[in-house]
Amino acid sequence: MRVVANDSRHHFIMNETLKSSVLMSPGKTTIQCGEDVKRDDRALSIRSKNGDILIAAEHGRIKIQAKNIEFVATSDRPEEANIEFRSDNDFEVTKCRDFVVNSTRNARIDAQNLLGLKSHKELHFITSLFKGVSAITLKDKGGIKDAKLGDL
Repeated sequence: MRVVANDSRHHFIMNETLKSSVLMSPGKTTIQCGEDVKRDDRALSIRSKNGDILIAAEHGRIKIQAKNIEFVATSDRPEEANIEFRSDNDFEVTKCRDFVVNSTRNARIDAQNLLGLKSHKELHFITSLFKGVSAITLKDKGGIKDAKLGDL
């Protein structure tokens, strides 16, 4: 089945031979749904039984907006079930009430140049064991550049 509009760049193709479907639009495309759905029901689903799902905006931004946003990665394989953020420039949280990280194993922040912590009121470190490494401590061991966690 093939549906083509007056502009051949605007078409919908369901190709049985290639086992694929394509919706092409040279302009804007809007999917609007959910008017007759209850607030907490799922109104739109995009599912892939196998294979990746790619959402790309080559010369634009991707904006996700909702009352809550949840990223969930699940797998019984140890090399999977990860969430990764990569940015060529800044990764910035510009505003939030609380920023909480709960790790069941380890948490680490690694900065190549400067790691700054700033609190306008109080700064608390609570731990059963504290180890600190500084350039002074490691002067005889080759300096901070070669330091690893646990070098004390």
